[in-house]
Amino acid sequence: MGELLVYVLIIVSLTLAGVTAMQFFYMILLERRDREQKQRIQDLEQRCLYLADRVNIAERRRKKIDPRPVAEPEDDSPRLEDDLWADVLEDR
Repeated sequence: MGELLVYVLIIVSLTLAGVTAMQFFYMILLERRDREQKQRIQDLEQRCLYLADRVNIAERRRKKIDPRPVAEPEDDSPRLEDDLWADVLEDR
């Protein structure tokens, strides 16, 4: 009976050592993934700043090329389209 108890304790201790080793390697894996994610976030932040800078430059260029505001219709005279529709309706 004493030998059987020794074997059971050895098996339990080896099982616990295996579980501990598995958790240790899993922690190493999670830490590596955490570092990779932080690096990815830093890369994305730099890319975002770069793209925001390019957008600002493009907007400044657009304002230099076309500084006038959107023009509203200058007069209330009928447009060419209205004249065409009037001719179409008259033909019927």
